[in-house]
Amino acid sequence: MKKSDIDGSKSCFACPSGSVSSYGKISCDQCLAGTFTDADQSSCVSCEVGLHSSALGATSNSVCAKCPSGRYSSAKGVTSADDCNQCAAGKKNPIAGSVSSSACTNCDAMQKSEAGSLSCDNCGVGEKSEAGSAKW
Repeated sequence: MKKSDIDGSKSCFACPSGSVSSYGKISCDQCLAGTFTDADQSSCVSCEVGLHSSALGATSNSVCAKCPSGRYSSAKGVTSADDCNQCAAGKKNPIAGSVSSSACTNCDAMQKSEAGSLSCDNCGVGEKSEAGSAKW
């Protein structure tokens, strides 16, 4: 709720959806990307680890989407899928919404991958690689 001092009278008005106001503050602030309003619109809450949101003024955690396969995030309040960490080259992660680099596992021998991969590719004829290789 924000206060208004129109004509010397003090009144409270609800902040618009997706916005919050601190106690005694006379304006409302829109929740930023990576956050959403809590149930009583008293604070902006960060999306949990493994999730991201670019929405401004979000009103529920339903805007928080899983980090894509091939990526992970151990941080709260991530603002875009691109800000989720990529698994290193030579590793894969087929699981969306991962919260740790331990979700990124080595490619098998005779396979390779680029950074951010959800799967590994087999080496071509005449090529070889060791487990966890990123070399093409």
